[in-house]
Amino acid sequence: MAWYDLGTVKVTVNSSTVTGTGTKWLAGARQGEAFVAPDGRLYEVLNIASDTSLTLTKPYRGATATGQPYALAPMQGYVKELADRAAELVPVLAEIGTAAKGTLATSTQDPAPGRVMRTGDWGFGGSAGVDGEKTILSNPINGIYRSGSADVGKPDGTSSGSSYLKFGWGGTYYGLLYASPVRDAFYMRTINNANANAWKELMTVGRSGLGTYGAMAGIDVFPGSDLAALNIGAGMYYYTGTIGEGSDIPFPAGTGNKEGVVLHRQSGSAGAQLIVSNSGRLAWRGRRSGTYGAFKEGLAAGDYGLGGAQANPPNTRAGVNPSGWYYGTGATTWGGGQFFLDFPYGTTAMNAGFRISTDPYSDRFYMNGAVSGKKEYRPACQLVHDKNIVGDVSAGSVIQTGSNSSGAWTRFADGTQICYGEQYFPGNGWNRKPWHYPVGFVSKPMVTVAGEGDNGGFAAAPILEVQNSGVIFHKVTDSPENDNWARFHCIAVGKWK
Repeated sequence: MAWYDLGTVKVTVNSSTVTGTGTKWLAGARQGEAFVAPDGRLYEVLNIASDTSLTLTKPYRGATATGQPYALAPMQGYVKELADRAAELVPVLAEIGTAAKGTLATSTQDPAPGRVMRTGDWGFGGSAGVDGEKTILSNPINGIYRSGSADVGKPDGTSSGSSYLKFGWGGTYYGLLYASPVRDAFYMRTINNANANAWKELMTVGRSGLGTYGAMAGIDVFPGSDLAALNIGAGMYYYTGTIGEGSDIPFPAGTGNKEGVVLHRQSGSAGAQLIVSNSGRLAWRGRRSGTYGAFKEGLAAGDYGLGGAQANPPNTRAGVNPSGWYYGTGATTWGGGQFFLDFPYGTTAMNAGFRISTDPYSDRFYMNGAVSGKKEYRPACQLVHDKNIVGDVSAGSVIQTGSNSSGAWTRFADGTQICYGEQYFPGNGWNRKPWHYPVGFVSKPMVTVAGEGDNGGFAAAPILEVQNSGVIFHKVTDSPENDNWARFHCIAVGKWK
């Protein structure tokens, strides 16, 4: 073996530590090798600390020096150590024995303890499992078995070409793993205290649409002509447009509305389905006593103006819309506001039912009743509230009031108007003098006058000439009443519209 002399060393007198430069001692040096030092002496290597540091068994006796050549020389101790280790292995190998010393199995199903198995015994290492008892539970030995169509207790009916692995503790506690190529499925079964549990099919990636993506025919496509098909295993399936068209899905015709994903669960006569179309619409239904109910469509936030901003009315403001909150600017024959809530009515047709509306950014609110059996509303009624009960009666308020130099007045939404005031004549005569109403009437009102004057402090009731815009006071002919001054208190009640 070649000596190792890569790099240079630094040695220090009376020190057992040697420091290397450019050395790789972890790979190139060994404990027990001879260190050929710069002073010409040989020292034994005690320890390799790193690629650039080693320790000698004795201190260096030469002069301190840096960048010195050196060498590491292998010793014959390696050969002796190898021989010692080989001697230790001899008795161990003698106890292992060989197949030639054992007894080979006499058949592919030899159950004798201690027999040496051959390739293919009990189904291991061969191309096929062993042919065991036809009754699967009667095979007590662990191994790989093949299963024919006539085997008893198999999970795949009369299918052939199957096989199973039996493993466990004798015939009391063990398990079976069964592979069915015909059904492309795996099954498992456990035996607990000699009592066999039922076979259970193992789920695989993509089975019933779980753990995969994309439409895999026969795996995650719904295995029925329509979604009402019976005896379908629970799972998450893809339903095609053909399946969707044949089912009573509540979504209208349109791109992506009739195909999507269905989460399906059936248990005897009960069950449920949840579907999501490719267009993002959601619906569900339950199954009871063997019959599915109708699908109910779910709403997303914002649909029909619910849970979000107002929506555009699908049938315009002039039509009857599904229940919802809308904004529309189109003209209508029945009035009302542009923001509106529609509540249609009908079991077979969506006819008008009830509408509440408001004008944008105002305090005006309206209500429409429906015309029976039709898609139209009655004329809107403006609602009265604390903000509009007193105001402009021509704009929907109930009461309107006002005053001017002729007096004060009150109008009511039903057309009634009351005017009241005081007319004073300060000594210049009042006969044939007028009092003009604060606001006019559409027809002659009923007028009542009380007054006082210069005849003993009282003016006799004058004769009144009532007009739409006012009243003229007349003194009774030949009356002793003076007409120098008078103060009349007047009330007129009539109609403003």
